[in-house]
Amino acid sequence: MLVFTVSALVAAAQSWSSPSLPRAMASLQDLASSGSGHIGDFFPESATGELRAAPGEALFVAGGLAFVGPTDGTMVPVDAHAFEAMSENLWDADKLAALVDAAQGSGRVQLHPGYVDLDLEDGQLVAQVRDGNHRTVAPLLAGASPSWALLSSRTRQDLDKSRGDRGLEALYRALRRAQREAGAPEFTRRRASRLRGTPREREALRRSEAKLIALRAREDALYQDLLRTWGPYEGHYSLEEQLQRPQLFWRLRLKELAGAHGDDWVWDTPLASSDALELEGVHRQLQDLSPAMYDLRRSMGLNPVTERLDPETGEVVLR
Repeated sequence: MLVFTVSALVAAAQSWSSPSLPRAMASLQDLASSGSGHIGDFFPESATGELRAAPGEALFVAGGLAFVGPTDGTMVPVDAHAFEAMSENLWDADKLAALVDAAQGSGRVQLHPGYVDLDLEDGQLVAQVRDGNHRTVAPLLAGASPSWALLSSRTRQDLDKSRGDRGLEALYRALRRAQREAGAPEFTRRRASRLRGTPREREALRRSEAKLIALRAREDALYQDLLRTWGPYEGHYSLEEQLQRPQLFWRLRLKELAGAHGDDWVWDTPLASSDALELEGVHRQLQDLSPAMYDLRRSMGLNPVTERLDPETGEVVLR
């Protein structure tokens, strides 16, 4: 089994570590110290050791945590001074405390990594955590460096198209340099496949792609309507911020409503509303369409997971 750890290279440690934490990180350290919890409360598979690296995966070690990630160049080293929390990141003191405790331990708790967008600020690679903010920051709070996260699909798409764009080329080189210094597999840009099939098959794929886009847009709009009607979630986020990630905040709001009124009320009231019932129908259509889309893309020479047909331009695009 491959294991990537910053301690393997002295240069990597010198490049990615710092004796002091930035102000934002120090405030998260204070949050972690105020919480209490066990890793098993939040990541039971990790606590019991059931989570294992599969073929094509490796362990990217940060202190007492080991992130199970792919070896295809999409694992990103994250330094405390290159970590940037986003307004939509939610923080739980108990969860953070449990992860920091595990990161400081002598064992090796295996976890799935979170996802980050990447950017360059003053020539420095900056990671903005989209998902898995507790997992990503915990090793840094425990004194390990770097932590690890997966490259988001959005940043990957940008980097795949980076040839000829000076800003994206600089980001591409900075990512590969950071991975090289940390001893990790380096990112490689992908090229889109050539579309096969008859004109009729191509038209069928184009219509299916357009339907999929429309269904996902409707799904997002319904989550927003539900959040406007029955929300917002009572956290430190404005409604406008919550509407940027309506599915997440709707789930959180449902938990609040269930706590206040009971599960039966939730099923009989918000989940029985016209928007919620329409959303169920949209989900059924997506469940029916997704397997057919997978087969259709594959039959026409596309990677069904990483590629799709743009219904407007008729071009194959990377997802």
